[in-house]
Amino acid sequence: MKKNKIAVLNYHEVQSSKQYIAASPEERSYALRSDVFENQMAALTLMGFRCGTLSDLQKKDAGGRMFLLTFDDGCLSHYEHVRPILEDRGFRGVFFVSAGLIGSGRCMTASQLRGMVKAGFEIGSHGYDHVPLTTLSDQDLRREIFDSRRKLEDVTGAPVRSFSIPRGFYHPRVRHCVVSSGYGFLFTSHFGLHELGGDPYYIRRMAVKSTTSSPDFESWVHGRAYARQFMEELKELARRGLGFKTYQDWAHLKAQLRMRFTAAPQ
Repeated sequence: MKKNKIAVLNYHEVQSSKQYIAASPEERSYALRSDVFENQMAALTLMGFRCGTLSDLQKKDAGGRMFLLTFDDGCLSHYEHVRPILEDRGFRGVFFVSAGLIGSGRCMTASQLRGMVKAGFEIGSHGYDHVPLTTLSDQDLRREIFDSRRKLEDVTGAPVRSFSIPRGFYHPRVRHCVVSSGYGFLFTSHFGLHELGGDPYYIRRMAVKSTTSSPDFESWVHGRAYARQFMEELKELARRGLGFKTYQDWAHLKAQLRMRFTAAPQ
């Protein structure tokens, strides 16, 4: 790993084994079993990595091996499973929450979000209603980006400095609204390492999924992810060309086929 690069790891659901087996095909690809997640955190410690913060992203040389943890969707499992695992290791993370979904379904409640802040974790915005942003009107885009920040700050009593793009559709118009709304960081779903001290409004991340093997995970955090980055960039081109709905339909079919031909984890 070069000193001026950092692996920004991106997680979604982190579930118990029982919840994992019950998940739908689409959910399961982005859901990790809690024991797998715990093993990955242990591996980072054993490999001599340090858990960084948002402020570290602004430094050109953070001094040694470092990673950053981010979590999308404001899942209840982040409070139930992720929080105690990170606290045990003294790790920190940024948890991106959709302001309009607080307390609904499997999302954290307002009280739990305040508990996360009290425990030393940072809350970021993941939009208001977790919808694709690129085709929204100016008014609706402002609601998703500006209003979500204001509501999250009201709920948590803490500053919201970062925004993670729902569904991963990055666009200059979205970037402009994020900057003008007062955020300091914009996280994408584009795969790759982030350059320390680089553009804070285009931060690449590495999505850790159920299909991520231990050797792949180790290679990524050490900066050896060129083949995967190439494949993910091809996927991004396909997503732009097909449009959101067609791409989602294709992804759903792919997930169903994978589930059909892959045995459930034990």
